[in-house]
Amino acid sequence: ITRTMMQKEIHATLAAKASRNVEASCESLLSAVCDAIVHLRSDSTLARQSPKLDALLLRNTGSRIEPESFLDLLAKDVDKANFLEFIKPAAGENISAMPESLHVSMRDACMIPVAMQLFHAHYFDASDELMHIVGIRESGERDHAEVPPPQE
Repeated sequence: ITRTMMQKEIHATLAAKASRNVEASCESLLSAVCDAIVHLRSDSTLARQSPKLDALLLRNTGSRIEPESFLDLLAKDVDKANFLEFIKPAAGENISAMPESLHVSMRDACMIPVAMQLFHAHYFDASDELMHIVGIRESGERDHAEVPPPQE
C-alpha cells in the first residue's frame, strides 16, 4: 500500500511539473507574438490582472475587486459563442496540444470594436484546475463606424 501511495504521489508531482512547463512554454511562445496574454479559469474569468490587455483595450489599469469575465470583453454574441467552443477541451484531447487561433472583435474602452486574433492552450494549475492561457494580438484597425450612439 505504501508503495502504491508513493507511486501516486510521484505521478502527481511529475504531472504538476509537466503542467507548469506547458504553462511556461506557452506563455513564452505567446509573449513573442502577442500583444497581451491572459490566464482564464474554467468559467472564463481572468485568473489575474493583465496590464497589457488593459493597455491594448485603452482601459484604466486600476485594481478590480471582482473577477472579470473575458466574455464581457468580446464585442459580438457570435464571438462569445465561438470563443466558448474554441476553448472547450475536445474529448481525448492532449492537454499540451499546440495553441490554436480564432479571430474575434473586442471592444476597447470607447466601445469601439477592434479585430483581434486569439491563441489558446490549456494547462492545469497547482490545485489541478483546468486553466486557459490566451494570447491576444491586434489584427486590424478599430472600426469607428460601429461606435454606438451616445446615451442620453
